[in-house]
Formats: sequence, C-alpha cells, structure tokens
Amino acid sequence: MLVNDEIHSLQAGAVREQARFLNMLRFLGNELRIPLVCVGTQAARNALRADDQLVRRFEAFALPPWRLDDDFAGLTCLARIAVIYGLPVGALLAHCGLVGADPFALEYGLGAGEGVLLAERTGLSPEAIEAMTFHELAAPAHGMIARGDRGICPLCANNPAIGRKEAALPWGFRCAVHGLRRRPLVGEPLKTLFGATALTEIDPLARAGARRLGDWAAGRDDATSSVPDLLAFATAPHRRPSPPRLHEQPGLSLEARRVYRGLLEFPIARQTLLVIVPEYDGIAPPLAKPARAGLRGLADGSPLQNFALAVALARLTLAAVDYAAAALAAGDEEGRRERLRSTLEAWPTGLRRRVLARFRAPVVEKESVRARATAPKRWARRPVSRTPFRTAGQHAESQRFRPCDRLAGSMGRALRPSGRLGSVLFVGFGG
Repeated sequence: MLVNDEIHSLQAGAVREQARFLNMLRFLGNELRIPLVCVGTQAARNALRADDQLVRRFEAFALPPWRLDDDFAGLTCLARIAVIYGLPVGALLAHCGLVGADPFALEYGLGAGEGVLLAERTGLSPEAIEAMTFHELAAPAHGMIARGDRGICPLCANNPAIGRKEAALPWGFRCAVHGLRRRPLVGEPLKTLFGATALTEIDPLARAGARRLGDWAAGRDDATSSVPDLLAFATAPHRRPSPPRLHEQPGLSLEARRVYRGLLEFPIARQTLLVIVPEYDGIAPPLAKPARAGLRGLADGSPLQNFALAVALARLTLAAVDYAAAALAAGDEEGRRERLRSTLEAWPTGLRRRVLARFRAPVVEKESVRARATAPKRWARRPVSRTPFRTAGQHAESQRFRPCDRLAGSMGRALRPSGRLGSVLFVGFGG
C-alpha cells in the first residue's frame, strides 16, 4: 500500500504540474499493482477531479476527528496489561482509578502514585508494570516510539496477545525472545529485497547500528560523533535532485515512456545514504529512496529505510573518515558546499579536518598529475665526449689504429696551412 499524505497541496501547483502528478499516480497504480491511498482535507476531492480516470478509481471516505478510545489506547503499555485480564483499556483505567489519564503519557513512565495504584489493583509487581513501559528511554527518543508494532516475529505472531516493546522501535529488527528477524507489516521481507547473500553480509552492520541506537536512546552513548549528527549527515543531500537514472527506470515501451514522461522526469532527492549504503540504492524504488532528515528518518521511515539507516550509522561509526570523504567526492559542488559541509560543522574539529584532508588528497594528486601531463617536456642534452676512442659505448674494433688512419694523419700534416697561400696536393693511388 502506498499512502500519499497532504494530497490537497496539489492545488498549489500550476496546471501542468498537477497533470504530471496525476499521471504519476496513474502510472504507479498500473505498474506497481498495489493499493493507493490519498489523504487530505476536503479540498483533496477537488484536486483529483481534474482527471476523470482517477476519479473513477478512487473512492472517498470521510474520517471522523481523532479521539482517545480503546482502538488507540490499545497500542500502549496499558493495552499489554489489559490483555492479561481480558479487559478493554477503558475498563482497566476505571478499575484502577485512572479515569481521564492519558495512556500515551503513561507509556513513557509511570508516576509514583500511578505505579503503586496499578500494582494494587492488578496484582502485578511495580517492577513488572514498569518493565512494560519505555521508562528507560531518554526524552529525545520518545518520538521514536510507534503507536503499534513495526514488524511481526514469525513465532510471536502465533499468539496475538503477545506484545513486545521493542517491536514499536525503529531499530527493533529482531525479536529479543526468539532471535528471528521481524517481517514488515506491509511490503516484502528484507531477505527478498536484498537477497540472502547480500543480507548476510550487511546484517552484522545493522545489528551494530541497532545496538548503538539502543544505547543512544537509553542515554548511554558517549561516542565522539553523536547519533543525531551522523544521521543528519547520512540523510543530507549530496547532489541536486535529478530524475531517475536509466537503471532506476522500469522497463517501458516507447509509447509508455511518452505517456509517463512526467514520472520519468520527476526529480528525486539524492541523499548521502545512497553512497554510504549502495546496497540500499540498488534495491529501493526510486520514489521511496529519500528518507526524512535526521531522527525523523527513523521515526517515520519504512522498515527498509530504517534498516539502511542502521547500516549507515554502523559504517560511519567504524570508518567515518572514509565514508564521509567518499560522500564528498560523489557529490556535486552545490551538495558539498551547502549541504554536507554544513552538517559536518557539528562533528568534532579533529574528525572534520581529517575528512576534508582525505577528500582533498585525491584532488591534489589529480591536479599534480594533470600539471605534469600538460607541462612542456624538456629533453636532457646528451654530454659530448672529448675522448671518442675511450667511450665505453664504442666497440673495441673502433679503437684499433688502422693503416689508413696513419696515411690520413700524414696528409693532414701536409695540408696544414703554413701562414701563406699554398697549393693543394692531390694524391692518387694507382692499381
């Protein structure tokens, strides 16, 4: 299922932009073969009425305003307690004397009076009740808690009454009890997307990234570069947005390319995550590649995006200089100057200098090679020997004194000028 939120914002664009977006929706419905859901205000109906085909495909439903009831409160720690007794959450709150209490506020930790009251009315120990909450998470990590499970353990799915806390966290890829990888609620499993071989290679990195995220959420992370700074760098654009490349485009006929030209030319954000985790770049759909910036990428990301972010966090933790320099080298001038370097300002000064030095080293070497290639060649002048018969390169035969050389020497002395004009002597040799 693909959910398009804020669809009423479509009316803010020009007519041509609206037509391109509506063509893209039609293309996604035809090619992906998955349900499409558009969410928005009352103006969303008018946004889709510009295309008659889409009006026939979509059916409008009016959603009532949100209110706290058993359906929403069933995603909290009180729901896990209520399952034990077979009671709805509202009845449990009334039985415990907590009428009007916010179940979501109790999710982050119970007060002294609330914990004691629940322990008395339910018969559970205060420690057991507190263990059902997320009291160990620091305040910055409270936004990471989902209102439901992000994935399902194959063995825990056999008993719907079981609710694991870690299933609501974006880095809870595996069940803490059975050690199995959770299946996403929507979409294909990670093993199908990555392949068994590639997933086996990067799974240890994902586990290392998940452990560091857990330490950060509990306030135990004391690494040099913080988790928010590394995630901000991983989700920063390193290049300007560009349409899908040829290998990212689906196989379409020429006629289909003309019809869906707006989708094929739709610019996609190019984030550093694609450079740090090229395995994710090779399998993620083009429109689903961009993640939200920073920690919001984990809180609102899909299981595939969260897995890639955990791998990126582990690689940046192990070799921050190498991967950061590679991202700078892969980016364009706009991305390096405005995006990546601004996020690098939050890194420690020594680490940032090493990254920039590693990035500049190939550039300086390339410039020196280019300078040597374009410089005029200076040929070395061969030294002239004044003793030719003693030159080591000459053959020994040339060093012999032949009879003709003796005759030439005598002729040279005869023809040597004597200070006045003389006659020339011609010597002939007869047979």
